[in-house]
Amino acid sequence: MADTLITIDTIQIRRSSTPGFRPGMNETRGLNDGELFINDADGVLRVGGLAGLHTDFLILPDLGTAATKDVDVAGGVASFDATQRAGHTAAPDANYSALITDTQIGFANLTAPRTVTLPDVDAYPFGQVLFIADESGQCSVDRPITITIGAGTNDTIAGELTQPLTNAYQGLGLRRGAANVWIIAR
Repeated sequence: MADTLITIDTIQIRRSSTPGFRPGMNETRGLNDGELFINDADGVLRVGGLAGLHTDFLILPDLGTAATKDVDVAGGVASFDATQRAGHTAAPDANYSALITDTQIGFANLTAPRTVTLPDVDAYPFGQVLFIADESGQCSVDRPITITIGAGTNDTIAGELTQPLTNAYQGLGLRRGAANVWIIAR
């Protein structure tokens, strides 16, 4: 196929802020070849292709990177090739406010009860687990690590406002769920 020069006067992009929504769902039309769709809630850019194929770009704005996944809509076959963020934040022996860039928060020293305040769940990347743990072996009922929602976020952690860690070397994984909900990942 020879190269083709196309002049574009206007680009129209379909958008949604409904988590998980993609064109073709709920009896909406799919994407035409070259058509663009952005889901603001998921951070996904979808580009339509030929014969029902499309490519999704998972945008991770806090890292400035993108991962791709190719989906064959007609055949129902999906493959995803993305790298989750990896890292460890050594929490101070003090209360800690988690950041949207944190993936694992560990307390190597725990001399008193501590609180980890979560970021707004709606700003945390879909699919990324936030893991919070006692690495000191000193966590107990008398010296807990209490995980709590951020002020003014209206978030919950599986329907609760707090989740305590009360055992030595205990940890808890959390993932972004629907709007304002942290889901416990076990």
